[in-house]
Amino acid sequence: MRPTLLAMLAAALLFPTCPSAQEETALSIADLLFGPRTRTLRVDCDRGQTVTRALARAGAGDTILVRGTCTESVVIDKAITLDGGGSARIVPADPSDATIRVTVRRVHIRGFILESTSQFQIAFATDASATVESNVLRNATNFGVSVGFRSFATLLGNTITDCIAGGVLVISGSTAQIGIDTFNGIPSPNTISDNVTAGIIVAGGSQAEILGGNTISNNNLGVLAVDTSVARVAGNQISGNNIGILVDRGGVVQLPLPANPNPVLTALNTGENAQMGIACQNGTLIGVADLQPAVSLPAPSGALSGVVSNLNTLCIDQTVLAP
Repeated sequence: MRPTLLAMLAAALLFPTCPSAQEETALSIADLLFGPRTRTLRVDCDRGQTVTRALARAGAGDTILVRGTCTESVVIDKAITLDGGGSARIVPADPSDATIRVTVRRVHIRGFILESTSQFQIAFATDASATVESNVLRNATNFGVSVGFRSFATLLGNTITDCIAGGVLVISGSTAQIGIDTFNGIPSPNTISDNVTAGIIVAGGSQAEILGGNTISNNNLGVLAVDTSVARVAGNQISGNNIGILVDRGGVVQLPLPANPNPVLTALNTGENAQMGIACQNGTLIGVADLQPAVSLPAPSGALSGVVSNLNTLCIDQTVLAP
């Protein structure tokens, strides 16, 4: 007859013939009753400790709280929270790689300043997922955040600036929520500015929800959607870019839809850009084209189908659909 959980716990507490066995039995029963334990591991890089060694000791669900300046390239291979407390810094050991690479699901990265030169500040490996929150990401020679290979990212409250290829890349069938967690509907806008090529690129059959009041400014391109990718773009401040939004090579951008009952999806994008608010070339726009400056150049004959209100878009060989 198998003992009950209550009997096992009582035996472990009442007959402590082997303290280590007693503790192990009691804790394993507690795991069954209340769920697995989680811990907070503290790392002080200024005292020679490293995130990599803490990861080796960590278990799923643990938090690694980091302080100081770490010199290492971090590979997150467990479902943990990596917390920089708003001031910790990581200098990559190999600038040709990512400062932080995520290889598993259910990771949370928050509160870091990553501004030393590296190819990517944060990069996702195949089928990874993470929430990237309240970080400062600068000076990547490629992208500040690269979400690739069927990965899933939620980007909330980050500042992503001064990267060469762009602020955020979503590619290879990946999905990103940028500025809002659509599961709870709470906005937490990012600032994505002063990146050389683009603020956000959605490519390779990927999807992105760019919502919740992001500031996307002073990039060459604010948002670029290409290669059959779909980007929903609403309620953002998109200004000071050469082109606010560019749709090309089969990309789709869904702009605000006035009839949608969700106010997050009806909020107009605002901003003034240098050449044009929205340019659509060999792609599709759906919704209200809402960025400045207005462009009055006619599209080629037969290029337009449907009507978009407040049209301020240069469209060549593309489709524009009514809201």
